[in-house]
Amino acid sequence: MDLSALPLELTWMILDQVKSLPHRKNGSLVCKAWNRMLLTSRKSLETVNLRICSRNRGPEEDEKLFNELCEIMVSSNRNYVNIEFFYVNFEIPVVRDFLHFIVTVCSESIKSLKFICCYGLYRSDLLVVLRTAGNLEDLHLQSRVGYDDIEIEEFKLPKLRKLTLHMEETNTFYQGICLSAMQLRELDIKTRDGCQSVRQAVALIQRFCTQLTKLSLDSEGSLTNEECDEMEFPKLTTMSLKISGPINQSIFRRLRRLKNLKIDGIVTDEVICAISKILSLESLSIRCKSLMESHKFVQMTFLKNLHTLHLRGISKFSWNNVVLPKLTNLHVNSTGEGFLEFLKRSNLTSLEIHDSAMTNKQLKRMCRHLSQVQRLELAFCGHISDSGLKYLNQLGKLTELWHSR
Repeated sequence: MDLSALPLELTWMILDQVKSLPHRKNGSLVCKAWNRMLLTSRKSLETVNLRICSRNRGPEEDEKLFNELCEIMVSSNRNYVNIEFFYVNFEIPVVRDFLHFIVTVCSESIKSLKFICCYGLYRSDLLVVLRTAGNLEDLHLQSRVGYDDIEIEEFKLPKLRKLTLHMEETNTFYQGICLSAMQLRELDIKTRDGCQSVRQAVALIQRFCTQLTKLSLDSEGSLTNEECDEMEFPKLTTMSLKISGPINQSIFRRLRRLKNLKIDGIVTDEVICAISKILSLESLSIRCKSLMESHKFVQMTFLKNLHTLHLRGISKFSWNNVVLPKLTNLHVNSTGEGFLEFLKRSNLTSLEIHDSAMTNKQLKRMCRHLSQVQRLELAFCGHISDSGLKYLNQLGKLTELWHSR
């Protein structure tokens, strides 16, 4: 097909269907017109992450760098979609000016804005930037934001769907962002300043809990019964909890649509029982901070839709009477009692065993029941020798093997 004979609008439409960046680069060599269409269209820029990093350069080098970047933005006129500032010092005036400039230039196109390990960033500057970026969908703040009491007119972020906050201090700035993000669907919060930050995080979660589809909380604190009882998540499908203290089982109530759950913390049998009532679960990862002994593990058999299970830190438990008909991916660091009988009832295609005291004899028995396994990983299983690995020839469908001592 000779695209040059087509109307320009149709040519744009056809070239926009080229998804792969390498293919776009190859196509851009055809002519100057194709180069402009393939590498400056919104479709191509959606795949490009403009990452601005000035780490360890110093104030003078930073000023020179950002002056050059301003000139490039003026001459290129590119409407970037994803912009990330990494280790940038916003205390330098020209750097702060560049932030306002690039967001103004990309105000219609920018969808993702990230600040990672930056410093010198203040509430007033950031709120002005957010007010300008009306089409913003993803905001990532992994930087300390200084608080100043400059008044900013109220504004909305009508398209913001994903918010990531690494809260290093307590102030009302985060409330200001959330008040403007009424359509939030994904919330990722990390706190490191004790109970006060945890209370702030809980307040934000409670504000949006009825509309969230994804939630991630990483905290050095713990959640109380009262806080968990006030939360309802009717739309939540993915939850990740990393809590230094005990995990309260109350938070798992009324999770009717949850499909993916990841837990890292102090897990008890009460938590195991609460999780077993989430019948919609398809993927479950439990990592216990301190070794636990579970007497209620049999309750997991209620999870009939589970296809992926990741267990670490449970030192003693039993697979007896546990039936997981859809389970295909299993990761454990302790096989537990009745593991061989469980394998007979399973149709695993992927099995990972880490840091286990498994012997060659146990591996021989296990291989008899892994006829469907395509991927096997035996990591840091120091008692398995070359003579034990020869039994893997019974695994007729094995295509991927990882073994390290």
